[in-house]
Amino acid sequence: MNEDVKRIIEILRNTQLEFNRKKLEEMIILRNDPELSYYISREFSWSNKEAHKKVVVNSKDPKLCYLFARNVNGINKSDLEEEVIDSNDSMLNYEYAANVSGADIKRHAQVIIDKKDLMYCYLFAELHVMDNTPFENIILESGDLDYNYYYAANIEGANIKAHEKLILDSKCAYRSLKFATYVEDADIEAHKKIIYDSGDQVLINMFKNNFEGKAKIKK
Repeated sequence: MNEDVKRIIEILRNTQLEFNRKKLEEMIILRNDPELSYYISREFSWSNKEAHKKVVVNSKDPKLCYLFARNVNGINKSDLEEEVIDSNDSMLNYEYAANVSGADIKRHAQVIIDKKDLMYCYLFAELHVMDNTPFENIILESGDLDYNYYYAANIEGANIKAHEKLILDSKCAYRSLKFATYVEDADIEAHKKIIYDSGDQVLINMFKNNFEGKAKIKK
């Protein structure tokens, strides 16, 4: 919120007569300042939210459209949502789906699926608001070892064996130690072989401390 917006908000807050408030608001709407319209709608329950929303939508600013939809109640949000979807912005589409009641989940998800954005595929899967198969397939197809580990470790219903194969094929002892330690149903013996074959005594000792003599070791 810039200083000009703060000053106007303070003037409105200190204006007691409804008639004067409405006159000031009419002048502000004519000013066509989307940021100001957003803050007035957020701060004042008496504000003409639909008129301010029109200013925000016409600005084509997807971030302000998202913020307006998230933080201003009592409005039809469909035109705000369209601007966010049309922006093709992964972060804003994820945030809208995660935080705005009544969001069209599948349309926001499709933006992220089409872009194959790994971070937001993972974050969207964490929401558990739809079938996660498209997100998981993108992460598997990417071959990115970090996201495959995170997905296997943290997303309920993950295809553990498919993610694990990528980790095992990498022959990376450190990644095998992490996967074996934090992923339920990991193939401990397969990871153990990679760790021991690496000859890295630090990782070998960590593996021993975590697993040797414990029931989690596979047959």
